[in-house]
Amino acid sequence: MASLKKRNGNYSIVFITHVDGKRIQKNFSLGTRRKQIAEQKKNHYEKLYESGELNPFEPGWNLKEFEQRQIDIEGAGDRSLYLSDLKEEFLESK
Repeated sequence: MASLKKRNGNYSIVFITHVDGKRIQKNFSLGTRRKQIAEQKKNHYEKLYESGELNPFEPGWNLKEFEQRQIDIEGAGDRSLYLSDLKEEFLESK
C-alpha cells in the first residue's frame, strides 16, 4: 500500500507493510510540488509494488536510482532502433 505525504510543499510517497506484527514505513521524495504529478507517480509505483516489480523495503533501495534505471532502459531501446537503422543504411550503401 502506498500513500502521499506533503511536507514543506514537496510530495513524498509512503510505502507501508507489516512484518511479524510490526509496521514498517518507507518514505521517498517524488521531487514535485504538484499534487496531480504526485498522484500519477503514486499510482504508477503502487502498481509496480503490488505486481512485485519493485520492493522499496530492500536494504539500500532508492526511488531516484530506480527512476534513473527506468530512463536508461527506455533510452537504450531507442538507441538500438537508431543503430539498427544506421546499420541498414550502411549495408545498403555497400
